[in-house]
Amino acid sequence: MNSIFIVDKSIVPFQIWRLQTEIELRGKWVTVSAQLEFLLSKIIIYANNKNPLVNREFNKVKFWRKIKWAKEDLSNSYPQLYAELEPYFATLDGLIEIRNNIAHRSFQFDENETDKSFVIVTDIVWKDGDNVMELIKYPLDFLDEKYIAFKDTTRQMINAWIHLVNDFSKDNPNFSVLSKI
Repeated sequence: MNSIFIVDKSIVPFQIWRLQTEIELRGKWVTVSAQLEFLLSKIIIYANNKNPLVNREFNKVKFWRKIKWAKEDLSNSYPQLYAELEPYFATLDGLIEIRNNIAHRSFQFDENETDKSFVIVTDIVWKDGDNVMELIKYPLDFLDEKYIAFKDTTRQMINAWIHLVNDFSKDNPNFSVLSKI
């Protein structure tokens, strides 16, 4: 059977690498991001267990808002825990733009299809009354380094959540952590 697609076999390896790289980058950043968003929601809920007047609507809330609420609620209800987490929140603040770029922008690669050391994320932005193509070049080793920081921050949020669950359990002896996870 003849294919209707004509493929230049000299570029296929680079094309495959591009696809694999894009899938891997988006996949790992979005996976950790989803886990972190879930944890931030739990942290917000548990941080407010002693303050029922705080009402947080999670429906269609953006990631940055959950970070903001988690910081506010922890600093108000658990200032010592917040102080311990403050460096991780600062790291997270610095990673959000990278995470958003990886999750939501288009990818481009070396136009000569030889250099596999970087990725370019692109977006159309409104500047000075006109649509402008914005390009951000990220070295892949830089993204790997930032991804490790993103995962580490998520691990610290897991520890914070465990702390909050333990505190909640003291006030609610019939509470079973395993049944709520």
